[in-house]
Amino acid sequence: MKTLYSIVVAFLMFFNLSLFAQDSPPWDFNGTDHGFVAQNYASLTVGDSYVTFTLNDADGDGNAESPNSNFRNQDAGIDTSLGGYIAITMKNETANNKMQAILGPPSGGCGCFVNFETLTANDADFVTHYINVSANSLWTGTLSEIIFRFKKGNGVNNQTFAGDILIDHIEIVESIPSTPRVDYTFDDTSDSEGFSGVNGITLTQPVAGELHLDIAAQSPYPKLEQTGLYSVDADTYKYVQVTLVNNSPKNKLTLVSPSGGNEYSTADMVANDGVAQTYELDLTALTNWNGTQSNWWLQLVENPGDGVVASAGTIDIQQILFVEESSQSSGESIPWTDSFETEDVWTNDSGSYPWKYGLAASFENPPSAAQDGTGVIYFDDYSYSTGSSGTIMSPEIDLSGATDPILSFYHYDATASGNNDVVEVVDGSGTVIYTTPDTADEWTKNTVSLSAYIGGTVQVGFKGTSVYGYSNPHIDNVYVGEAPTEPAMSVSATTDGGSATFSFSLENFTVGASGDTGVDGHIHYSLNGGSEVMVYSSDDLTLTDLPNGDHTIVFSLVDESHQQLDPAVTATVEFSTFDGTAACGDTVTYTQVNGATYTLTVTAPDGQNVSVTVNGELESNWDDMVITDSAGNQVNTQIDGVFTDTVFESDGTMTITVTNDSSINYGDLTFAFTCASSQSNVTFNVNMSNYTGGLGADDTVYLNGSFNGWCGDCNPMSDDDGDGIWTITIPLDDGNYEYKFTVNGWNNQESWTADGTPDCAENADDGNYENRAFTVAGSDMTLDTVYWNLCVGEEPGNTYTVTFSVDTASITVGANGIYAGGGVLGNAQALQLSDDDGDGVWVGSIDLPEGT
Repeated sequence: MKTLYSIVVAFLMFFNLSLFAQDSPPWDFNGTDHGFVAQNYASLTVGDSYVTFTLNDADGDGNAESPNSNFRNQDAGIDTSLGGYIAITMKNETANNKMQAILGPPSGGCGCFVNFETLTANDADFVTHYINVSANSLWTGTLSEIIFRFKKGNGVNNQTFAGDILIDHIEIVESIPSTPRVDYTFDDTSDSEGFSGVNGITLTQPVAGELHLDIAAQSPYPKLEQTGLYSVDADTYKYVQVTLVNNSPKNKLTLVSPSGGNEYSTADMVANDGVAQTYELDLTALTNWNGTQSNWWLQLVENPGDGVVASAGTIDIQQILFVEESSQSSGESIPWTDSFETEDVWTNDSGSYPWKYGLAASFENPPSAAQDGTGVIYFDDYSYSTGSSGTIMSPEIDLSGATDPILSFYHYDATASGNNDVVEVVDGSGTVIYTTPDTADEWTKNTVSLSAYIGGTVQVGFKGTSVYGYSNPHIDNVYVGEAPTEPAMSVSATTDGGSATFSFSLENFTVGASGDTGVDGHIHYSLNGGSEVMVYSSDDLTLTDLPNGDHTIVFSLVDESHQQLDPAVTATVEFSTFDGTAACGDTVTYTQVNGATYTLTVTAPDGQNVSVTVNGELESNWDDMVITDSAGNQVNTQIDGVFTDTVFESDGTMTITVTNDSSINYGDLTFAFTCASSQSNVTFNVNMSNYTGGLGADDTVYLNGSFNGWCGDCNPMSDDDGDGIWTITIPLDDGNYEYKFTVNGWNNQESWTADGTPDCAENADDGNYENRAFTVAGSDMTLDTVYWNLCVGEEPGNTYTVTFSVDTASITVGANGIYAGGGVLGNAQALQLSDDDGDGVWVGSIDLPEGT
């Protein structure tokens, strides 16, 4: 059968779903259902080469009885290592525009929903869709369950159109097949060239040469998505030109690259102008616009100045063209003549086809690293389409008042070599005084001395044979003025993670090593106010391993003796670097961007864990945040909603991934990181049943050790169930420790003499007493329960009642009486004696374990 391809990259949602099958993919559905079933008011019919999944409509209103009908396989056995895309070939005979792949049993907050919004409706043939599931944390190992659901889409997610969906083939693939393409012209009214409308855009092609976008006031972020049928070499093509007729209030055109990071480029549009305009988007600053890009989209936004709003209208896209060089630039008017004004026109030799040129607001992207100094006229992108041979001429340039005039410009011949599509300069009599070389697909710089024409006029013109369309000769960076004599320098910067590359544009100054022939000097630079560094080349300079943050670098031209020129020639460049990592103690702010994915990683020093405190808000059910540890395990339970001093913890490495959908966001998210040594919970137990004399109601057992500085009463233990076993749990860093149990602070303590008593510890700290010992090594632990003053495993022996008597005939007993204490008895007043018969013999009894 004929198979059309439309590719859909899915956005992650936050609900749990699944798939099931009795055998592993690929599934061809040739006379078998492969273990798939229909659920929730749906039915499944097995055919010879496909299965028919029917969304039932009992009441005949055109809607399915349930918006959650399942095409489900609970024994799928999917090997996710085969790739990150689900390729499903199907014929959608319904009007549904959205499909969901659910990875596992669906439940609230499961994070298992993978949505894509560009399902083709009412298919005439089978179409293969590619669902990107690689970013979902559940896509790992062997997946046992998968579910497919279908929705109306375009913002309607709680209803489903009824009808049949014919499913022919499902398999897991590594990548989306795509065809390289840079020029989209929409000449075939049956071919949308891989584009789909999302968030309220309906696509039609009523005439050849344009794609008609009917935009509903449904979402503030309608978009035209290239879903992967075609790809572009993003390393080569760094600019995209979009020609459109805008009959809508949309005033912002944005290209969004979906491959990760906060990456987009925006150009202002003229709202409701109703004429063809070409807008250029600069992609050079996008750090993720590289490699092969087969999924990107154009957002069409109305922003009246106080926020993005939803609005309706139509836009006709006539061409989308990726180019290697920018056609946009800007500059000043001619310093000594007013011959060129923005209202002037270029005309062809028949007097028709006027072509206006304009001055942009600021210098941006010359086609070459060189710039011609001050007084530069920069034209917008120019091309011509006469349909026959002819010349398009500029207004006359009046050379009155000139001293040493020159004309320079860049010429780009976008046609094949040999077509004589050139730029000519003519004098006032029409005599050609300069002709550009006939080069194809290459920007070339041209410089013409006009000193022989002072007091007269010259003109610049395009001359072509038979030239059509917009891919024709251009001129840019036009300079008409005095020949520059003073040195000049400009510097531009591009960043990539923690690196920055600086490109130099120099005039009338040659950089090189001292003593070399023709060298004027070299370059000094100072980064962030630091010491000056010498550079002996004007080639691109790259600085690496720059810390995250804002930076300022100042470049200076100096002579061969390292002295600044007079007047000084300097260039200051401000730039920022961010390599996606932060450090312990950092607070990082992420300003959310619609349709973007943001990643941030923190690695703690060895032996420490990472903790993050999150503040901000993520749109519930549409945006999400996943925090993983070094093994890729998710550590956060809350993934969206409001975060107020919400703390999540990880082991030595924490990675935060924030995914925003293409609509609402709530601004800044802040992440405050702290790192600390890893701790384990340690539980101590002591059986006090053998404690001499027993414990009274006011007595308390304490834990003392090297971890609390032997503080006495810092760590009281408890015996909540009254079984005589006192317990306490405390968090401790990894390491070796000593400890013992005490009663009432230091009123009584465990003790083991160093002579003959079994050792209960490895260390005798003073030669008379020893301490218990243990080691913490990265995990929670419960120490063995011990008896008071006995080693691990020892139990108290028999208990005997011992009576103490003392004859006080030779002393006078004070009012406080007589006590026995110390040693095995405990404190000095452990046992109170009495003299009930007044014979001077004081007596007291106490139970003691056998022993000395």
